[in-house]
Amino acid sequence: MFLCSFGIILGLGFGSLLLMLQKQFGIVKLGMGDTGAMVLPVKFMLTDYLLITLVSYTITVVSVLLPLKRIGKINAVELIRRSV
Repeated sequence: MFLCSFGIILGLGFGSLLLMLQKQFGIVKLGMGDTGAMVLPVKFMLTDYLLITLVSYTITVVSVLLPLKRIGKINAVELIRRSV
């Protein structure tokens, strides 16, 4: 969970930095043909941040619980006896 939290915080921070750069400098432009290019509009929304965090933690918990469920069914003593 620590690594997941670190990754989520790092990803949200990097994403926010890219959004600020786009909002300030208009790095990404949309081609409009002969009329020139339009700057890709961006908007900060708290609901997006909350949804990303919730989905990230949900994926992490599921990806941890499924292998743990399988490991719980393994008899470690029997596995060691077979390998020796």
